[in-house]
Amino acid sequence: MKRVICLLLISIFAFSMISCAEEEEVFDRPLDGAYESDLTGMTFRWGSSWPQQLLPESGFSSAGDKTIKRVKDLKDKYGCDFTVEAWEDGSSKIIQTIAAGLPTIDILDSHSENGGIQCYKANLLYCLEDIPGINIEDEKWGTKAFLQYGRYDQRQYGFYQYAWEFPPELAGAMIFNNELLALNGIANPHEYQEDGVWNWENFEKLLLEVQAASTTDMQLHPWISLESTRGDIHSFMYTNGLKTVVTQNGRNTFGYDCPEGVEVLDFLNKLWDSDLYNSGSAGQFTFDENVGILSGETYYATHFYDSINSGTDYAPYGDFEYGLIGYPYGPNGSPEDTSAFVHKGRRLNWVLAYSENSMEDLGLVLDFMFEPLDDSGGWKDWVGQSIFYHDKDLENYLYFLENANYNYSVELNAVINKVQDTLVKAIQGKSTPTQVFSEIKEQVQSEIDKNITWDIEENN
Repeated sequence: MKRVICLLLISIFAFSMISCAEEEEVFDRPLDGAYESDLTGMTFRWGSSWPQQLLPESGFSSAGDKTIKRVKDLKDKYGCDFTVEAWEDGSSKIIQTIAAGLPTIDILDSHSENGGIQCYKANLLYCLEDIPGINIEDEKWGTKAFLQYGRYDQRQYGFYQYAWEFPPELAGAMIFNNELLALNGIANPHEYQEDGVWNWENFEKLLLEVQAASTTDMQLHPWISLESTRGDIHSFMYTNGLKTVVTQNGRNTFGYDCPEGVEVLDFLNKLWDSDLYNSGSAGQFTFDENVGILSGETYYATHFYDSINSGTDYAPYGDFEYGLIGYPYGPNGSPEDTSAFVHKGRRLNWVLAYSENSMEDLGLVLDFMFEPLDDSGGWKDWVGQSIFYHDKDLENYLYFLENANYNYSVELNAVINKVQDTLVKAIQGKSTPTQVFSEIKEQVQSEIDKNITWDIEENN
């Protein structure tokens, strides 16, 4: 009981401090000319549950060494230190630090569903548009489409180290084994894409050809999903011309619950029943090399570490040529529709309003730190020249990032899992599309009415 009371008092104290700070904080301070400051002796702190990824030891990787140099350059230019320290993927430690009357970290690297939304609801974050020196239109923070899962109530809070050398991650990509397809005389998806006919009909044709190429010595799997079909639902909805949430007659509604959404579930059920579509592991794709197409997150196609992690399930470690492409488009879609989407389960960086450093100084340091690490082109050149096999792969990846969809998983909260799990039942033939949409209709609409109050069409 004493522990419960103590924690309650800490929480009350923390939020009292937040309320007082809100009255004193000034977010729109005009600056006359460029802001300059003497930062000698100051320290700026970046907290992360993955500190070794952000600032590894010297010699860990070439990208890491460039980051180390950037920290040194900051010290040389402004006289301040920049540290990366182990931190939790959430808000509890931050709230406890503030409650103790101590300054917290300046930046938090955390998933949107954890530290991001938790700190936002507790009024602990600076909006990026309010920080002097931060131009959110600058691509070094991330593209507008990619950053949607760090936007709360239509204001941008999360950013990514977009100009550095770690490729951004998003869902809704297909990776195909080009060598397996070529060996069996099967046209690869890039060829269909070039002709503007990467559609459901040709996708099914390709899967049937892979299935038919199986032998007694090797059974080939046409298509496996790493999300047990959960992520595929969103992507096929998007490439059939739909959005997760739409504004109709002045009200935001669930965009999948329509004839075109039923069409998606029927098509996926057809593939499932024909054993053209199954869930599996990335290792099955990377090492067994008996899978035609793998679907899931882009990092399975882009991630490679030059010093460690050999033997991971990422495609760049596989000993075969692969390609990257979006999902095929449906009868209501077009070649311009993208299957890629961002969601609450990915990380961004969040700027804390209760560190010991001013907003102006933070803006100065952030603007310098997150510039490109050198003139090599960052992850774009690295991925394009050293990871992908084809120019079309990089072209597709960049298109994903520029045009990504958003499944509103932050706003829909736990109901997004209910949506995915329920719709999967229709894909696997356990319920009809009409039944699954009816099952989730009221719950989804309730969350939309409560959490998505702006006009979706006007703000896309």
